[in-house]
Amino acid sequence: MKSKKNGLVRGLVLLAALLTASTAVAGYRWNYPVTIDLASSTVTGSLGSARNSANGTEWIGCGVTAQPTKLYAICYAQDAAGGRASCYADGATSPSMVSTIAALNGDGFVSFSWDANGNCTKVLVSARSYWDPKAP
Repeated sequence: MKSKKNGLVRGLVLLAALLTASTAVAGYRWNYPVTIDLASSTVTGSLGSARNSANGTEWIGCGVTAQPTKLYAICYAQDAAGGRASCYADGATSPSMVSTIAALNGDGFVSFSWDANGNCTKVLVSARSYWDPKAP
């Protein structure tokens, strides 16, 4: 009887050790600061990483404006060095760009490119669990 009791105690001690020693893992997180590449006219970055940056300089985002006779979107960014870039998409000529920009969420990732006139030529938005969420 004593050996069964000792075995049960050892088993409970082992179980308790395993449960308390395990590390809590919240999942993969990707910090993606704002990057502006003027040579390729491309910006990339996640909203959460920009908001959480220690430099207090970088920001990135997009917005859509609807008026009775006009629909348009603008993406804009500033990197840690203070460089800025933006692009414009007209809803009449680039409805897919505007709808893609409208899909950007508050903790998402955005990449955009522009032409010589400042028109958006490519917009990518991504909502993934690994993008850094904005901290308060």
